Amino acid sequence: MAGCKGCNLFEKDLEKAFLTAWNGIVENRGEFLPAWEKQIKEGDALEKWRAGQMVQLTAEPPLETICPEIVNMALESVEVHDGGLLHFHFLDGTELEIDTEEE
Repeated sequence: MAGCKGCNLFEKDLEKAFLTAWNGIVENRGEFLPAWEKQIKEGDALEKWRAGQMVQLTAEPPLETICPEIVNMALESVEVHDGGLLHFHFLDGTELEIDTEEE
């Protein structure tokens, strides 16, 4: 039975990784828009609402500092993996991996 291989993840590293993920979505918004527009037209009520929310939120410039309101409105969860890899799950279904050791 393997023991717990915990790693230290500091809040500042998590925030920096979120900023990287979020700003990546904002800066590449055009690549995400077709999927959001499809969700708005064809999704269920929640999918439509989440996609519309992402369209609005990503119309703003990239973040320089963490914005708790955007985190609460957009982020579903974060999986922490060995080696500093974070897997961000956004409420619209977008998923991104950020390697905190490369930053």
